[in-house]
Amino acid sequence: MKQILCFGDSNTWGHDPCNDGKRFSFDKRWTGLVTKYLGDGFSVQEEGLCGRTTVFEDPFDPYLCSKDSLPVILRTHCPIDLVILMLGTNDIKQYFHADISAITQGIETLLQMIQKPEFSQGYPAAQILLISPILIGEQIADSPFGELFDGRHAYQLSLKLAKAYQKTAQKFHCHFLNAAEYAQPSAKDCLHLDSAGHAALAKAIGAEVKKIFSKT
Repeated sequence: MKQILCFGDSNTWGHDPCNDGKRFSFDKRWTGLVTKYLGDGFSVQEEGLCGRTTVFEDPFDPYLCSKDSLPVILRTHCPIDLVILMLGTNDIKQYFHADISAITQGIETLLQMIQKPEFSQGYPAAQILLISPILIGEQIADSPFGELFDGRHAYQLSLKLAKAYQKTAQKFHCHFLNAAEYAQPSAKDCLHLDSAGHAALAKAIGAEVKKIFSKT
């Protein structure tokens, strides 16, 4: 049984932009759809949290920093064969004042944690699929999340994530996927996947996971 850990933010948790932020059911979330796509022999574990950052301490919620929570989660789920890591969108919130270099360094910190032997507790280190998240919509300033993101700047910064993450994936010998090539943010809030987006992303991730394990 291959153990897969999906670690991310609200787009891994399943925030439904068309239903007042309630959670998509498991069979609608990309994690649930990937579980169905992969079939027997795979166990997909969800660890999505709305608002989660890489290494930034949110001034309004002390529980959102991955640097604090990831080590515990890695130990909880080990042995892990593959970690799917998709974060960075919340790092773009304007009160963090983070540029692309700072966000990338945050991702690198998490990759280093995943690859540390102390967090795999004697088991082989997990492979990693690093996913650069979907774009932030150009009209984010007019969305329900407009106060959190600096409009056009947020969109432009999200455009830079894929190139930076791909270089980081190569540096850490990780697999890479650009979510923005397969799914777009909902027009409803310019930030979250709708049901079609979850389906499209699940298909891409599922195919990538199968390819990863076909080589092992």
